[in-house]
Amino acid sequence: MNVVTLKPEEALRLFESGPTVTFKWKAADQWPVEYVSPNVAQFGYCPEDFTGGRILYASIVHPDDLARVAAEVRQHSEAGVPYFEQDYRILDSQGRVRWLYDFTVVGRDAQGAITHYYGYVQDVTARRQAQEAAQENWAKYRAIVDAYDGLIYIGSAEYKVEFMNRRFIERTGRDAVGELCYKALYDRDSVCPWCVNDSVFQGKTVRWEMLSPKDSRWYYVVNTPLVHPDGRMSKMAMIQDVTERKQAEALIRRREAILEAIGFASEQFLKCRSLEHCIQPVLTRLGQAMNVSRVHVTEVRPVEPNEFIADRRYEWTAAGLPPQLYHAIWRAFPMRRQGFARWIDQLGRGQIVSGNVLEFPAGEQATLTAQQIGSVAILPYFVNSAWRGFLGFEVQGGQRAWALAELEALKTIVSLIGAALQRQEVEQSLRQSEERHANLLNAIPDLMLRFDRSGIVLDVKSAPDGDMPDRAMMMGNALDLFLPAPAARGLREAAERLWKTGQRQVFDVALAEDGSRFYEVRMVSAAKGEALAILRDVTARKKADVAIAKLAAFPLNNPNPLLELSEEGEVLFANQSARDMAATLGLEKPSDILPADFPSLCRDCLAAGAARKGLLSKHANVTLAWTFMPIPESRTVHAYGFAPPADSQSRPPA
Repeated sequence: MNVVTLKPEEALRLFESGPTVTFKWKAADQWPVEYVSPNVAQFGYCPEDFTGGRILYASIVHPDDLARVAAEVRQHSEAGVPYFEQDYRILDSQGRVRWLYDFTVVGRDAQGAITHYYGYVQDVTARRQAQEAAQENWAKYRAIVDAYDGLIYIGSAEYKVEFMNRRFIERTGRDAVGELCYKALYDRDSVCPWCVNDSVFQGKTVRWEMLSPKDSRWYYVVNTPLVHPDGRMSKMAMIQDVTERKQAEALIRRREAILEAIGFASEQFLKCRSLEHCIQPVLTRLGQAMNVSRVHVTEVRPVEPNEFIADRRYEWTAAGLPPQLYHAIWRAFPMRRQGFARWIDQLGRGQIVSGNVLEFPAGEQATLTAQQIGSVAILPYFVNSAWRGFLGFEVQGGQRAWALAELEALKTIVSLIGAALQRQEVEQSLRQSEERHANLLNAIPDLMLRFDRSGIVLDVKSAPDGDMPDRAMMMGNALDLFLPAPAARGLREAAERLWKTGQRQVFDVALAEDGSRFYEVRMVSAAKGEALAILRDVTARKKADVAIAKLAAFPLNNPNPLLELSEEGEVLFANQSARDMAATLGLEKPSDILPADFPSLCRDCLAAGAARKGLLSKHANVTLAWTFMPIPESRTVHAYGFAPPADSQSRPPA
């Protein structure tokens, strides 16, 4: 077999044509050069610069590296090693810095004394710059990763943690690199059932949200395949805590559900004559919207000075929980004697009682914990300005944070309940009045009209204190002479339907010219071609209906700021307009838009029992005019604000 070889001079020529420069240095101060290969020209020098003694090798070594290089040469020489390696900088003929890799062989004489150094150097500037750039980039990336407001870790296909950012180390309490991820992250002894490694190591990016069993917080997770330069694959997980976002979303959903329940309740209360007939579906809607264990309506009544008896009247209970509506403890419950004096004081002033039971006074705790109640929200309702009961929400066993937005929305519900009860009591009073006069009036209250097809009145039973002329003036005259045109037309049209269908007609009419009084008309056939109209005054009911509708819409839809304040100036309620105006003006809370001395205004207003008008507050370039209206029954003040016209902003109030 023929072997191809290079002659020594050919090998030397090939070596000297490459990037490696060979040197022979004397073992003397400043390392004089006895030989250097011609390719030293890559640094801008020629061999004669060194071999002629014009340049000593030490003079081209970077000043910052010279002492180190000299010390290393001395240490290696004294250690008796046959060769050594170094990295250092030199300055080329133009003064530019070049990094060298130096491989040096120690030359000794027969006695072992060092006479020369033989070596070769290679320009590794590009490699060093790349390393430094890589190190700089790594430092930047590490800073970015550590500054990331979330958790990052890298794991292997074998579930080993390969990297954790600073936030993850802080959460875990240690740097868990090398540990099993499911153990380090979740304190599990086996692979997590939600693990997505199979998909990630197939090259897929997986995004998902999870509730961590370790800290019961919500996290948004992005798992991405990470391919290393050697082809090995890892999984990189970026984990963001989204608990606050999830809670906010849940609060928004609950608030929307509460508002829907308010609309449903308003509709039901308007349709029903009795709270008993429509309260159950309303409580069901409220319980589901609030995601609680139990909702109830409890009636209270004073029995002696400073004492109230409570009776639970209506209740909704979540599936799987026993009802407590008929539990003996909630019947004829003496509130103050049982340790609920705080409830009497706060609810009687129109304030809400809410929180976790373990934070309540001992007397309240004893009763509530015995029923496994962990958290409550209690809102009072009033009828004719008198405290008559409360709407209660209960969480069985656990605790609950009651958001202010939820409680504010629920105030509308208790207002609707109070208005519905007020209307119910009015109607009950009317029915009782009808019953007392049933024998005399044949179940016909107030007013009766009998007329023929021409609309001529044949008979009249006048109503006391009614809107109609006396009987003598109406008899024998047409309906149009003493009824408003719409009312007369309505009676005639109803009579035509009655005679055509034979069915009783029931409808409402306004008999007063100003439309201020309303009557329910029940029309039946009296004889052939005659109609008997029985008119019942339902003005109070109509007004109650209007009050309920207004009460449902006013606090939510009023375009002007409206706040309810306690006697001490505490904000009990602020509508959306007040909150929006505070936010628009860059203020922290709704009370900041009020006049600066609003607590003392509240006390003065209640003490005087009269409204205070023309109060001003100024924020930036916006001036608001305020009226403080005292509500003595609940010891509260309603503050109504509006922006006065531009031409009055600069004038003091009258």
